[in-house]
Amino acid sequence: MEELEALLARTELSKKGDEVKDNITTIANNTCNSTVSLGNVNLGDSGARAVAQALKNNTCLQTLQLDRNAVSDEGAMALAEALERNTCLEHLSLKFNSIGPSGAKALADKLKHNSTLKHLHLTSNSVKNEGAEALADMLKHNTTIVHLSLDNNSIQRGGALALAEVLKLHPAVRKLE
Repeated sequence: MEELEALLARTELSKKGDEVKDNITTIANNTCNSTVSLGNVNLGDSGARAVAQALKNNTCLQTLQLDRNAVSDEGAMALAEALERNTCLEHLSLKFNSIGPSGAKALADKLKHNSTLKHLHLTSNSVKNEGAEALADMLKHNTTIVHLSLDNNSIQRGGALALAEVLKLHPAVRKLE
């Protein structure tokens, strides 16, 4: 808890700062909120690290929405580390952030063996071909993802082909955007 408090102290949050910090602390304290929405509160990477730290031991949270928070590769990497250990999160939304290929690769690597996440939303980031190819490779190993949202990510032919190819092997994916 001390590490989380130190991370929160360094987080530059918007005017909703206290409420956001309370929500992150709620995640860390493992209270049974099934959904936490922290969209558009200026979390940035330091806030994403605090959320990741809180997620590591949480066993209740099913839906986490972190849209429009200026989370980049660094924040995505921290969240990826948390997802490797988390056993309850089913829905993660990171739309309209600044996650590039490195962040997408980190998420893909850690999600290969995650057996709970079903919905991953990365709409309007900067995943590009490299990130799309890594996520396609992840789907070869992960059988629980049923919805992957990647629209508006500058994905070209190579990334699109990798995703299309894996869909043949992964019938569980019901929706790919």
